Amino acid sequence: MEHFLAYGRAVPTRSAVEALTSERDTDLTAALPTIHVPVAVVHGRHDPVRTTADAAATAHTFPNATLHTVDAGHSPMYECPDAVRAIVVELLTRTAR
Repeated sequence: MEHFLAYGRAVPTRSAVEALTSERDTDLTAALPTIHVPVAVVHGRHDPVRTTADAAATAHTFPNATLHTVDAGHSPMYECPDAVRAIVVELLTRTAR
């Protein structure tokens, strides 16, 4: 976690603003239904930013997605890495079929 935080502190403010602005302004929503590879949407039940309904809506956008809720907030990959790892392994197993 400290490595992650140190990285964030080292990014110049201007670079972070440019990256976040680009993310905000790039809307690929219309293309999501054309993605047919297996997708795993992972959502933290305690996320203060996005709701489980938001995550479910995202998962329903993809033709081959599964929704996984985990005991985490907004950053499940850092808060419960073992749960996320299991989801990724399951995704890879589905992809290999």
